[in-house]
Amino acid sequence: MAIRAWKSANEEVYANFCKRMDAVAKGDISVLIDMYLMMRDCVPPEALMMYNWLSDFVNSKDVTAITNQQWAGQYTETIAQCITNKRLWIGVNIKMGTIELLTSPKSELLMVHSETPIEIWNRLPQELRSYLIGQLDMFMRNSKGCYLLSKLERKMVYQFLTYISQIIFLSYAVFISGFMANLYDRVMEKKEDLAYCMWKRRVSLTPSGTRDL
Repeated sequence: MAIRAWKSANEEVYANFCKRMDAVAKGDISVLIDMYLMMRDCVPPEALMMYNWLSDFVNSKDVTAITNQQWAGQYTETIAQCITNKRLWIGVNIKMGTIELLTSPKSELLMVHSETPIEIWNRLPQELRSYLIGQLDMFMRNSKGCYLLSKLERKMVYQFLTYISQIIFLSYAVFISGFMANLYDRVMEKKEDLAYCMWKRRVSLTPSGTRDL
């Protein structure tokens, strides 16, 4: 209801937004830049901490400092517990913007656990998995310092990559709550025109989209 009420009171604003969207096909991407900047501002600070942590890790900075760093801010301990205890689940309440550590899934929450990235991998078509493995093998063979690795050492590298993927995947899952809370604030509290226009455009283009706002 809030979206429809906003549109009826802001017909000119929404019409201008639609014109800017149509202009993208002609090379004017100013509206896309505005949308990107708003989405960037909605990214929670914990996500920025993780980006910095990954950057330090990739650039081989002080290992001790990296391992002791809170890579996901307030969520670091929750993610670490989920990885070390495979029976635990992380429940993300997207509506409330909260995170729970649970022993079993709840249907009303977005549920992830440490094995989720592996489960996703196992569900991929065999052809795609074979292709990705082949590309990774080729990358390692062509990388300085990797082409002399034994099969056991390569297996350890794969296991390490799996571990890193678990950290990144679980981190992104918990960041969803903060992102949605910030976006909700822009729509319902700050009532920013661009946020309303984006939501209205999404609903109008989705045959059975969410229409309860």
